[in-house]
Amino acid sequence: MAVFTTIINAVAVSAAQDLFCLKAGATYPFLLHSINLSQKTLTAVEGKQLLINRLTATVTQGSGGTAPTPVLLSPGGSASTVTAHINDTTPATTNGTTTNVYSDVWQFLNGWLWQPYPEDRPFFSISTGCVVSLPTAPSASMTVSGTIVWEELGV
Repeated sequence: MAVFTTIINAVAVSAAQDLFCLKAGATYPFLLHSINLSQKTLTAVEGKQLLINRLTATVTQGSGGTAPTPVLLSPGGSASTVTAHINDTTPATTNGTTTNVYSDVWQFLNGWLWQPYPEDRPFFSISTGCVVSLPTAPSASMTVSGTIVWEELGV
């Protein structure tokens, strides 16, 4: 078992975007453990939809953001085989099926925490993608931080 994380650290978000995109490598599938998001600049009540989507077959990650190196949380493991992207303003695509596995509303003043029971964690098979999407832009730019945690199976 190897548990990894990728973070968004005080990034300006003013457009619809893929906040996180994880693409499984060709060797190991993964389980999504948790996601948290917060912002520190907006002061008015506002909420926008958040989607967690599974992309299958020939996943192309988006662009316009960055590709941070996943951080290993458990001792003694190896490097992640997942390719992570954050804050892509051009969304990820697939020539397969996109399935919405979770939908919610992020009330920006409250932050957002998603931490399913272990038996409810979504499974992403090899070469598939997991996208956490903010499909509608906020009313004004906001400074966002967040963390996504996953477990690669078989590492």
